[in-house]
This record gives sequence, structure tokens and C-alpha cells, in this order.
Amino acid sequence: MDPVVAISIAVALLCGALLGWFAAKTHFARELAGQTQLKQAFQALSADALRSNNQSFLDLAQAKLGEFQQAATGELELRRQAIESFGRADTGVAQAGGR
Repeated sequence: MDPVVAISIAVALLCGALLGWFAAKTHFARELAGQTQLKQAFQALSADALRSNNQSFLDLAQAKLGEFQQAATGELELRRQAIESFGRADTGVAQAGGR
């Protein structure tokens, strides 16, 4: 084989290998950039979803606590009235017994 042809083939193979390596490197860089963008988008969406979920939970908890507090206040008022009426009845019995 002629040395010029052998050198030409070697140079062509080397250029092909370099071109392939560069194409693979460029493709990998694009893939990496795409993954980074996808990761950032997912993080932003999940942060929004978490924030919304937390706010919904807090709103529901506040509503339920308000209902519980209203019920407790009503029950406390009923107990206060019962104690007052018991005290009045006890005072009436004491006055009737002292006559």
C-alpha cells in the first residue's frame, strides 16, 4: 500500500473519530442541559404544589378549630348556666330550711 494512501486513510479515520467524539460530547451537553431544565421545572412545580397543599391544610385546620372552639364555648356556657341554677336552687333550699 502506498504510504500516502495509508496516511490519508489514517487522517480520515482520525477526523471521523474526532467528529464523532465532538458530536457525542455536544449531544451529552444538550442532554445534561435538558435534564437540568427538567429538574428545575419539577422542583418549581413541586414547591408550588407543596405550598398550595400546606395552605389548604392550614385553612382546613383553622376551620375545624373554629368549629371546635364554638362547640366548646357553647358547652361551657351551658355548664355555667347549670352551675348558676344549681347555686340558686341550693340557696333556695337553705333559705327554706332556715325558716
